[in-house]
Amino acid sequence: MLETLAPYVLTSHTRDSAVWNVPEGAGVAWTRMGEGNVGIDAYIRSFIERCPGRTLSLEIIVLPARIMAYRDTTFWDAYRHTPAWEFLRFQALADSGRPVAALPAGDPIAREREDVEKSLRWTKDLLATLNVPHS
Repeated sequence: MLETLAPYVLTSHTRDSAVWNVPEGAGVAWTRMGEGNVGIDAYIRSFIERCPGRTLSLEIIVLPARIMAYRDTTFWDAYRHTPAWEFLRFQALADSGRPVAALPAGDPIAREREDVEKSLRWTKDLLATLNVPHS
C-alpha cells in the first residue's frame, strides 16, 4: 500500500504489533516499537526511502491482546469480501508470532513512560543505521 500512497504522504501514523496463533484464531496486540512481528523495521525503511523528509509519527499504545476468533463462522460476517490471499498473509504473521507477555501490574504512568522511552530508543537506533537525522 505504501508504494501506492507514497506520493501523497504528508506524515505517518506508525505502530508495531504482534500477531500469533491461539485456539480461537489469532491473538493481536499493539507493542512497543521493535517488539512485534509485523515487519515494522522494513516498513520504516520503505517509508524513509519512499517518503523522504516526511514526518514519522509513532503511536505507542501498548494494550492487552485482543482475540480475533476467526475459527468462529460469525467472525467472518464483517469480512465476507476479504480475499483469501489477504487472510493468508495475516495467517503467515500469526504462524511466525509468539504470545506477548501480559502487561505488568503497577504504576500505569511509569509503564507508559517506559513504553515510550524504549520505543524511541529502538526507532532512533534504526534511523541511525539508515543515516537519517532525527530528533
